[in-house]
Amino acid sequence: MRALFRFAAAAVLLASFVGTANAQYPDRSITAIVPNAAGGALDIYARIIAKHLEKQVGQRVIVQNIVGAGTATGSRAVYDAKPDGYTLLVHHQALFGIAAQGILGRPFDDLVPLARTGGNDTMFVTRKGMPFTDLKSMQAYGKANPGKLRMGVFLTAHSHYVALEFMEVLGIDLKMINVPGGDAPLRAALLGDQVDVMLATPSTSRSYVAAGDFVPLAFLADYKSRDLPATVATAREQGFPQLNINVTTYWWARKDVPDPIRDLLTAKLEATMANADLKAELGAQTEDIRFAKGDALRRDVSEGYALYSRLTKAHGLDKRN
Repeated sequence: MRALFRFAAAAVLLASFVGTANAQYPDRSITAIVPNAAGGALDIYARIIAKHLEKQVGQRVIVQNIVGAGTATGSRAVYDAKPDGYTLLVHHQALFGIAAQGILGRPFDDLVPLARTGGNDTMFVTRKGMPFTDLKSMQAYGKANPGKLRMGVFLTAHSHYVALEFMEVLGIDLKMINVPGGDAPLRAALLGDQVDVMLATPSTSRSYVAAGDFVPLAFLADYKSRDLPATVATAREQGFPQLNINVTTYWWARKDVPDPIRDLLTAKLEATMANADLKAELGAQTEDIRFAKGDALRRDVSEGYALYSRLTKAHGLDKRN
Protein backbone atom coordinates (compact mmCIF):
# COMPACT_ATOMS: atom_id res chain seq x y z
CA MET A 1 0.00 0.00 0.00
CA ARG A 2 2.81 2.38 0.95
CA ALA A 3 4.63 1.55 -2.27
CA LEU A 4 1.49 2.34 -4.24
CA PHE A 5 1.13 5.66 -2.41
CA ARG A 6 4.77 6.59 -3.11
CA PHE A 7 4.31 5.70 -6.78
CA ALA A 8 1.16 7.85 -7.03
CA ALA A 9 2.90 10.80 -5.34
CA ALA A 10 5.87 10.50 -7.68
CA ALA A 11 3.54 10.43 -10.66
CA VAL A 12 1.86 13.64 -9.53
CA LEU A 13 5.22 15.35 -9.06
CA LEU A 14 6.41 14.19 -12.47
CA ALA A 15 3.24 15.41 -14.15
CA SER A 16 3.63 18.77 -12.40
CA PHE A 17 7.24 19.06 -13.56
CA VAL A 18 6.44 18.11 -17.13
CA GLY A 19 3.54 20.57 -17.22
CA THR A 20 5.80 23.38 -15.98
CA ALA A 21 8.60 22.51 -18.38
CA ASN A 22 6.23 22.46 -21.32
CA ALA A 23 4.40 25.68 -20.39
CA GLN A 24 4.52 28.15 -23.24
CA TYR A 25 5.60 31.72 -22.53
CA PRO A 26 3.60 33.75 -21.85
CA ASP A 27 1.02 31.77 -19.92
CA ARG A 28 -0.15 34.75 -17.82
CA SER A 29 -0.28 38.53 -17.98
CA ILE A 30 2.81 40.65 -18.61
CA THR A 31 3.44 43.86 -16.66
CA ALA A 32 4.98 46.83 -18.49
CA ILE A 33 6.19 49.39 -15.96
CA VAL A 34 6.16 53.06 -16.95
CA PRO A 35 8.21 55.06 -14.42
CA ASN A 36 6.25 58.27 -15.13
CA ALA A 37 2.82 59.47 -14.10
CA ALA A 38 -0.24 58.42 -16.06
CA GLY A 39 -1.33 60.71 -18.87
CA GLY A 40 2.07 61.74 -20.18
CA ALA A 41 3.30 60.98 -23.68
CA LEU A 42 5.32 57.92 -22.60
CA ASP A 43 2.35 56.50 -20.71
CA ILE A 44 -0.02 57.13 -23.62
CA TYR A 45 2.33 55.47 -26.13
CA ALA A 46 2.95 52.50 -23.81
CA ARG A 47 -0.78 51.90 -23.37
CA ILE A 48 -1.47 52.06 -27.10
CA ILE A 49 1.33 49.62 -27.86
CA ALA A 50 0.40 47.33 -24.95
CA LYS A 51 -3.20 47.09 -26.16
CA HIS A 52 -2.07 45.89 -29.58
CA LEU A 53 0.76 43.74 -28.18
CA GLU A 54 -1.85 41.73 -26.27
CA LYS A 55 -3.17 40.43 -29.58
CA GLN A 56 0.30 39.20 -30.50
CA VAL A 57 1.21 37.45 -27.23
CA GLY A 58 -2.26 36.17 -26.38
CA GLN A 59 -2.16 37.52 -22.83
CA ARG A 60 -2.95 40.80 -21.09
CA VAL A 61 -0.18 43.41 -21.07
CA ILE A 62 -0.80 45.58 -18.01
CA VAL A 63 0.77 49.05 -17.91
CA GLN A 64 1.71 49.99 -14.36
CA ASN A 65 2.84 53.50 -13.40
CA ILE A 66 5.48 53.60 -10.66
CA VAL A 67 6.78 57.13 -10.09
CA GLY A 68 9.48 58.61 -7.89
CA ALA A 69 13.16 59.55 -7.72
CA GLY A 70 13.25 60.98 -11.23
CA THR A 71 11.98 57.68 -12.78
CA ALA A 72 14.47 55.61 -10.74
CA THR A 73 11.83 53.98 -8.52
CA GLY A 74 9.90 52.41 -11.38
CA SER A 75 13.07 51.44 -13.21
CA ARG A 76 14.46 49.67 -10.13
CA ALA A 77 11.27 47.61 -9.90
CA VAL A 78 12.19 45.97 -13.21
CA TYR A 79 15.81 45.41 -12.19
CA ASP A 80 14.58 43.71 -9.01
CA ALA A 81 11.85 41.59 -10.64
CA LYS A 82 12.22 37.91 -11.46
CA PRO A 83 14.09 37.32 -14.75
CA ASP A 84 11.14 35.50 -16.29
CA GLY A 85 10.00 38.01 -18.91
CA TYR A 86 6.81 38.95 -17.09
CA THR A 87 8.03 42.38 -15.92
CA LEU A 88 9.26 44.83 -18.56
CA LEU A 89 10.26 48.51 -18.54
CA VAL A 90 9.00 51.11 -20.99
CA HIS A 91 11.30 54.13 -20.74
CA HIS A 92 13.06 56.82 -22.76
CA GLN A 93 16.49 58.46 -22.53
CA ALA A 94 15.93 59.55 -18.93
CA LEU A 95 17.13 56.05 -18.04
CA PHE A 96 20.55 56.99 -19.42
CA GLY A 97 20.62 60.07 -17.21
CA ILE A 98 19.64 58.45 -13.91
CA ALA A 99 22.13 55.64 -14.58
CA ALA A 100 24.98 58.04 -15.44
CA GLN A 101 24.24 60.19 -12.38
CA GLY A 102 24.13 57.23 -10.01
CA ILE A 103 20.49 57.90 -9.10
CA LEU A 104 19.39 54.55 -10.52
CA GLY A 105 21.51 52.59 -8.06
CA ARG A 106 21.76 49.61 -10.42
CA PRO A 107 24.24 48.71 -13.19
CA PHE A 108 22.93 50.18 -16.44
CA ASP A 109 23.75 47.07 -18.49
CA ASP A 110 21.78 44.75 -16.20
CA LEU A 111 18.87 45.71 -18.45
CA VAL A 112 18.89 45.16 -22.20
CA PRO A 113 16.73 46.90 -24.81
CA LEU A 114 14.21 44.71 -26.62
CA ALA A 115 13.06 47.25 -29.18
CA ARG A 116 12.68 50.89 -30.09
CA THR A 117 8.99 51.61 -30.60
CA GLY A 118 8.85 55.14 -31.93
CA GLY A 119 9.28 58.39 -30.10
CA ASN A 120 8.00 61.83 -29.33
CA ASP A 121 8.89 64.67 -31.70
CA THR A 122 10.26 67.81 -30.06
CA MET A 123 11.00 71.45 -30.81
CA PHE A 124 12.52 74.48 -29.12
CA VAL A 125 10.06 77.31 -28.54
CA THR A 126 10.09 80.81 -27.07
CA ARG A 127 7.18 83.14 -26.33
CA LYS A 128 6.02 86.05 -28.42
CA GLY A 129 7.89 89.30 -28.03
CA MET A 130 11.36 87.80 -27.55
CA PRO A 131 14.14 89.34 -29.70
CA PHE A 132 14.81 86.15 -31.67
CA THR A 133 12.74 83.84 -33.85
CA ASP A 134 15.13 81.05 -34.87
CA LEU A 135 18.31 79.33 -33.70
CA LYS A 136 20.70 81.71 -35.46
CA SER A 137 19.16 84.83 -33.97
CA MET A 138 18.90 83.16 -30.57
CA GLN A 139 22.56 82.15 -30.77
CA ALA A 140 23.52 85.77 -31.51
CA TYR A 141 21.37 87.03 -28.63
CA GLY A 142 22.77 84.42 -26.24
CA LYS A 143 26.36 85.28 -27.07
CA ALA A 144 25.65 88.98 -26.59
CA ASN A 145 23.85 88.29 -23.27
CA PRO A 146 25.63 85.35 -21.58
CA GLY A 147 23.62 83.70 -18.83
CA LYS A 148 20.58 85.93 -19.36
CA LEU A 149 18.42 83.47 -21.29
CA ARG A 150 16.37 81.21 -19.01
CA MET A 151 15.80 77.64 -20.18
CA GLY A 152 12.95 75.75 -18.53
CA VAL A 153 13.97 72.17 -17.72
CA PHE A 154 13.33 69.37 -15.27
CA LEU A 155 16.77 69.32 -13.64
CA THR A 156 18.68 66.02 -14.08
CA ALA A 157 15.91 64.68 -16.38
CA HIS A 158 15.88 64.31 -20.18
CA SER A 159 15.03 67.97 -20.87
CA HIS A 160 18.04 69.04 -18.81
CA TYR A 161 20.38 66.92 -20.92
CA VAL A 162 18.84 68.26 -24.13
CA ALA A 163 19.45 71.79 -22.83
CA LEU A 164 23.08 70.98 -22.05
CA GLU A 165 23.59 69.63 -25.56
CA PHE A 166 21.78 72.69 -26.92
CA MET A 167 24.23 75.00 -25.11
CA GLU A 168 27.23 73.10 -26.42
CA VAL A 169 26.06 73.12 -30.03
CA LEU A 170 25.14 76.82 -30.04
CA GLY A 171 28.10 77.84 -27.90
CA ILE A 172 26.01 79.91 -25.50
CA ASP A 173 25.39 79.97 -21.76
CA LEU A 174 21.83 79.39 -20.54
CA LYS A 175 20.41 79.76 -17.06
CA MET A 176 18.62 76.53 -16.16
CA ILE A 177 15.28 76.97 -14.39
CA ASN A 178 13.86 73.86 -12.73
CA VAL A 179 10.25 73.21 -13.79
CA PRO A 180 9.37 69.60 -12.94
CA GLY A 181 6.26 67.84 -14.15
CA GLY A 182 6.44 67.76 -17.94
CA ASP A 183 4.98 69.83 -20.76
CA ALA A 184 2.07 71.51 -18.96
CA PRO A 185 4.04 73.21 -16.15
CA LEU A 186 6.70 74.27 -18.67
CA ARG A 187 4.08 75.86 -20.94
CA ALA A 188 2.69 77.76 -17.97
CA ALA A 189 6.19 78.92 -17.00
CA LEU A 190 6.88 80.14 -20.54
CA LEU A 191 3.57 81.96 -20.78
CA GLY A 192 4.14 83.46 -17.32
CA ASP A 193 7.57 84.90 -18.19
CA GLN A 194 9.33 82.58 -15.74
CA VAL A 195 11.43 81.03 -18.52
CA ASP A 196 12.38 82.20 -22.03
CA VAL A 197 12.93 78.93 -23.90
CA MET A 198 11.69 75.37 -23.49
CA LEU A 199 11.70 71.97 -25.15
CA ALA A 200 8.14 71.30 -26.30
CA THR A 201 6.04 68.69 -28.05
CA PRO A 202 4.48 70.02 -31.28
CA SER A 203 1.27 68.04 -30.87
CA THR A 204 0.55 69.50 -27.41
CA SER A 205 1.75 73.04 -28.19
CA ARG A 206 0.26 73.58 -31.65
CA SER A 207 -2.68 75.64 -30.31
CA TYR A 208 -0.24 78.02 -28.62
CA VAL A 209 1.71 78.34 -31.86
CA ALA A 210 -1.49 78.94 -33.84
CA ALA A 211 -2.55 81.63 -31.36
CA GLY A 212 0.82 83.34 -31.66
CA ASP A 213 1.73 82.84 -27.99
CA PHE A 214 4.63 80.48 -28.79
CA VAL A 215 7.26 81.03 -31.47
CA PRO A 216 8.91 77.79 -32.70
CA LEU A 217 12.67 78.20 -32.97
CA ALA A 218 13.37 74.83 -34.58
CA PHE A 219 11.79 71.43 -35.12
CA LEU A 220 14.25 68.76 -33.97
CA ALA A 221 13.89 66.11 -36.67
CA ASP A 222 14.87 65.46 -40.29
CA TYR A 223 11.33 65.97 -41.55
CA LYS A 224 8.70 68.69 -41.29
CA SER A 225 6.11 68.55 -38.54
CA ARG A 226 2.46 68.21 -39.50
CA ASP A 227 1.60 70.11 -36.29
CA LEU A 228 3.61 73.21 -37.21
CA PRO A 229 3.45 75.75 -40.05
CA ALA A 230 5.54 74.72 -43.08
CA THR A 231 7.68 77.81 -42.51
CA VAL A 232 9.11 76.36 -39.27
CA ALA A 233 12.60 75.16 -40.16
CA THR A 234 14.32 72.09 -38.74
CA ALA A 235 17.54 72.45 -36.79
CA ARG A 236 19.37 70.81 -39.71
CA GLU A 237 17.99 73.36 -42.15
CA GLN A 238 19.32 76.09 -39.87
CA GLY A 239 22.81 74.60 -39.81
CA PHE A 240 22.64 72.53 -36.61
CA PRO A 241 22.30 68.88 -37.68
CA GLN A 242 23.47 67.69 -34.25
CA LEU A 243 20.14 68.80 -32.79
CA ASN A 244 18.17 65.86 -34.18
CA ILE A 245 16.49 64.98 -30.91
CA ASN A 246 13.33 63.20 -29.88
CA VAL A 247 12.11 61.37 -26.79
CA THR A 248 12.56 57.75 -27.84
CA THR A 249 10.42 54.93 -26.44
CA TYR A 250 12.36 51.76 -25.60
CA TRP A 251 11.15 48.45 -24.17
CA TRP A 252 13.61 46.83 -21.73
CA ALA A 253 14.03 43.49 -19.95
CA ARG A 254 16.52 42.11 -17.47
CA LYS A 255 19.56 40.75 -19.26
CA ASP A 256 19.19 37.37 -17.55
CA VAL A 257 15.74 36.78 -19.01
CA PRO A 258 16.29 33.71 -21.23
CA ASP A 259 17.23 34.52 -24.82
CA PRO A 260 14.23 32.70 -26.36
CA ILE A 261 11.84 34.85 -24.31
CA ARG A 262 13.62 38.09 -25.15
CA ASP A 263 13.71 37.13 -28.83
CA LEU A 264 10.01 36.31 -28.74
CA LEU A 265 9.15 39.66 -27.13
CA THR A 266 11.19 41.53 -29.73
CA ALA A 267 9.45 39.66 -32.55
CA LYS A 268 6.02 40.35 -31.06
CA LEU A 269 6.83 44.05 -30.62
CA GLU A 270 7.99 44.20 -34.24
CA ALA A 271 4.78 42.57 -35.44
CA THR A 272 2.77 44.95 -33.26
CA MET A 273 4.49 48.03 -34.69
CA ALA A 274 3.85 46.76 -38.23
CA ASN A 275 0.12 46.41 -37.62
CA ALA A 276 -2.00 48.90 -39.59
CA ASP A 277 -4.37 49.59 -36.69
CA LEU A 278 -1.47 50.32 -34.35
CA LYS A 279 0.14 52.61 -36.93
CA ALA A 280 -3.08 54.57 -37.27
CA GLU A 281 -3.65 54.90 -33.53
CA LEU A 282 -0.07 55.63 -32.49
CA GLY A 283 0.50 57.75 -35.58
CA ALA A 284 -2.29 60.06 -34.45
CA GLN A 285 -0.19 60.84 -31.38
CA THR A 286 3.28 61.11 -32.90
CA GLU A 287 4.94 61.20 -36.29
CA ASP A 288 7.83 59.01 -35.14
CA ILE A 289 6.69 55.38 -35.13
CA ARG A 290 9.99 53.95 -36.34
CA PHE A 291 10.92 50.49 -35.04
CA ALA A 292 14.46 49.26 -34.36
CA LYS A 293 15.96 46.06 -33.00
CA GLY A 294 19.28 44.19 -33.01
CA ASP A 295 22.51 46.00 -33.88
CA ALA A 296 20.78 49.26 -34.83
CA LEU A 297 19.00 49.34 -31.48
CA ARG A 298 22.11 48.48 -29.49
CA ARG A 299 24.10 51.16 -31.32
CA ASP A 300 21.40 53.74 -30.63
CA VAL A 301 21.34 52.91 -26.91
CA SER A 302 25.14 52.77 -26.64
CA GLU A 303 25.58 56.17 -28.29
CA GLY A 304 22.82 57.70 -26.17
CA TYR A 305 24.27 56.41 -22.91
CA ALA A 306 27.75 57.56 -23.90
CA LEU A 307 26.44 61.08 -24.61
CA TYR A 308 24.60 61.27 -21.29
CA SER A 309 27.64 59.93 -19.44
CA ARG A 310 29.86 62.57 -21.04
CA LEU A 311 27.44 65.39 -20.24
CA THR A 312 27.06 64.11 -16.67
CA LYS A 313 30.81 64.24 -16.13
CA ALA A 314 31.34 67.55 -17.97
CA HIS A 315 28.67 69.35 -15.94
CA GLY A 316 29.28 67.75 -12.55
CA LEU A 317 25.94 65.96 -12.33
CA ASP A 318 27.20 62.68 -10.86
CA LYS A 319 25.42 62.29 -7.51
CA ARG A 320 28.00 59.76 -6.30
CA ASN A 321 30.73 62.43 -6.02
